[in-house]
Amino acid sequence: MIQTQGKLAKYTKIHSIGSPEIEELLKVSDIATVQAKLDGANARTIYDIENDKLVFGSRAKELPKDTNPNTWWFIRAMNKAFAEYKDEFVPNIQYTSESMQPHTITYDNIPDTVGYDCIDLITGEYLDWKESKKLFEAIGIPFIHIYVEKSANEITIEELEKYIKTPIYHKQQEEGVVVKVYSRKNKYGSPLFGKLVTDDFKEKNKAVFGENGQPKKQQPENEVKIADTYLTPARFIKALQHFEDDGDKIDMSLMPKLYRYVIKDVLSEHIIEISDDYNSINFPMLSKIIAGRCAQMLKSYLLTKAK
Repeated sequence: MIQTQGKLAKYTKIHSIGSPEIEELLKVSDIATVQAKLDGANARTIYDIENDKLVFGSRAKELPKDTNPNTWWFIRAMNKAFAEYKDEFVPNIQYTSESMQPHTITYDNIPDTVGYDCIDLITGEYLDWKESKKLFEAIGIPFIHIYVEKSANEITIEELEKYIKTPIYHKQQEEGVVVKVYSRKNKYGSPLFGKLVTDDFKEKNKAVFGENGQPKKQQPENEVKIADTYLTPARFIKALQHFEDDGDKIDMSLMPKLYRYVIKDVLSEHIIEISDDYNSINFPMLSKIIAGRCAQMLKSYLLTKAK
């Protein structure tokens, strides 16, 4: 079970397609759903029927009652929905959506929030997307765009890249796509969900082929190569967004939390492939290198913002 009844359930981490944690994703014959991926913030809402109110949360924690709806746009959307469709809210269901306050991508016309999954807080199970869509539409919240539903083993990377380039929410291309097999879990018991994001694809391509499309030469220091491969601008900005969404002030005082978050993010998503690729790793040295690079990137970011 994901969480106890009546409590916010932490949404699953979605690994990049090709990661060892979800290596079977595009191999199984189960039906998969390909959804658009938006550049917002993970948002959670439940109806506390005992106290007749909504409870809101970011991906990591419950949000305070006085959270500014102009900072977390999903709050104003869900409050409006509660005022108009209160009887349609289902207790013990977590409505998981994307809160669309501005991040990296600027959208021309986007709702305050877009729903994409519901979780049954009694069983801890994710509902099939069709059930979730009905629950969101019943409260007047739009549901994420679905590109296709088909057997997972019939889906190719080339097909996913084509969907990303098909404008739905953005006039040029989408941030990425998410492939979900609701009927299966991965080997760790988590939902069998995977993502292909434009920056992720570039990261992996660069890691293998280098800037000029030629195979990269072996670096003398494993720790430097790991930092080169995995501490990308996209990962750094994602980390900043995490702290910004949680209300942290973005300045140099954030460094102790920032570099630890980045290290944890790198290792939680890539530890298996890192261990496969490197015979020895000096983790204190890796931590030191990543901390130094985070400091440089944060300084550059703050200087750019100050202009």
